[in-house]
Amino acid sequence: MFFNARRCLAAVFVLSLLILMHIAQIGYAAGRPKIAFSSTREENSDIYVMNSDGGNRVRLTTDPARDYDPS
Repeated sequence: MFFNARRCLAAVFVLSLLILMHIAQIGYAAGRPKIAFSSTREENSDIYVMNSDGGNRVRLTTDPARDYDPS
């Protein structure tokens, strides 16, 4: 298997863009600001989003790799 840095960076960019679009869609649909964060609640670092009051937590990633630093 040949490691290609450009493909890896492109995949990370696309995944980040999809996550951001999903976060924006959730936030605007509810009409409330959302907070994106990473957590190890499920024994693996995943990205979540929740309402600014702490309610309605939604897990966005389920990848076995560690997901962190949402923008």
